[in-house]
Amino acid sequence: MTKSKAHDDPRVLGRGRKAGLPTLPAVCGSSRGLRMFLRTRKGVTSLVASGLLAASLGGALAAAPSAAAAAYPWCTSSAWTQSADTTWTTRPSTSSTDTTCVMAQGSTGAGVTSLQKALRHCYGRNIAIDGVFGPATKAALKYAQGRAGVSQDGEYGPVTRNAILWGRYSIETGAKVRCT
Repeated sequence: MTKSKAHDDPRVLGRGRKAGLPTLPAVCGSSRGLRMFLRTRKGVTSLVASGLLAASLGGALAAAPSAAAAAYPWCTSSAWTQSADTTWTTRPSTSSTDTTCVMAQGSTGAGVTSLQKALRHCYGRNIAIDGVFGPATKAALKYAQGRAGVSQDGEYGPVTRNAILWGRYSIETGAKVRCT
């Protein structure tokens, strides 16, 4: 079963791990059992869908994950690919280099950095390349989604990945060659 980073996402667990996890003995038997259950995409999806997570947190649930977030793991890294024309590109990925993943406002890391580079270099958005998916990155992503003709929800997933332009960089110099 694929592990998900949803258990670290504050949108799913209120304030995240630092706030501590509630126990649901009826479902998991112990707080450790709950943590193990929540580490799976199925566990988070099941609890959110049943309303048990929101009830157990006493209303501390900030926002339920979107359908895309529940269906795919979070992007925590980036993967690069080299093409035959001596250029390379980088795209958000899971730690196992699977590029079928999601990000939204609040995400951080190398995957966000890859997305920010594409938004800046291919769409001319004046955003910081800092690895933090904040309001500016969300606005820039909505712009790129609009230009690509997909839903402008400000969340990154497989549809957005396939629709937006990505920078291609020279293997020799590292300079941007074009966006494709």
